[in-house]
Amino acid sequence: MPDFTASNSPRTLNVDLPVPDEVLNWRVSQFQVLEGLDYPVGLREVSKRTAEDAYEAAEIDSRARAFYNHRFQKFQRWLQPQVHDRDFYPWVAGDIHPDLSAFNLDKEVSGKLARHPGAVLPRAVDEGLFKKVSDYHTVTGDTSPPMSVKEGPLPWYGQFIRGCYMTAVRRLLAKAELSPVYAQVDEGFLNRQHQARFRSFLNNGVVDVDNWHLRTFIKDYYLMLGAAIPDFASFAPDSP
Repeated sequence: MPDFTASNSPRTLNVDLPVPDEVLNWRVSQFQVLEGLDYPVGLREVSKRTAEDAYEAAEIDSRARAFYNHRFQKFQRWLQPQVHDRDFYPWVAGDIHPDLSAFNLDKEVSGKLARHPGAVLPRAVDEGLFKKVSDYHTVTGDTSPPMSVKEGPLPWYGQFIRGCYMTAVRRLLAKAELSPVYAQVDEGFLNRQHQARFRSFLNNGVVDVDNWHLRTFIKDYYLMLGAAIPDFASFAPDSP
């Protein structure tokens, strides 16, 4: 159910809980990209106290409380993702990749959207879902991804994927130090095979992913989505 609290107007809805103003936060990246494309979204700054109250009211799992307490100690600036047109809310109520099952999309187009790095990787990197990055790399390899504009091969793409893996593992390990629940929820334990892969990348000089690349792919994904679904593009009529 949309959250109507703290709205700036009758048409403004809050999306999920407030988020820290952090460079790799997938919600921040998503909403900044969409706002740059003239979609009806924004990030309203809220006080840390307001953010803490929102998390308290949401009854966050007690096993994860230490992690969230750490976030409130670390980040002073908090942002509330919002949509300024309630009809746009379903497009951003879930993940970056919305449910497209209601649309009669061409199978090839649907496949390209589902496989697009902008739809899969930003949240996986942010939340430390290293296995999702690893599985994505296994399926797609180092080949250039589908893009909204035809371009030549991206020689740095394989390094980009490996950087996503490195960052996702680091973020999971940082979470696990604060709250053991993050060492196993959804993704399973960081087993020896994944540890070996992490050390191999580390020894070969693979660096953490550049968020500029993540946001570039998010933008490309939404351009592709708008080209495939005019209903989505209609919310930003002046978007390129």
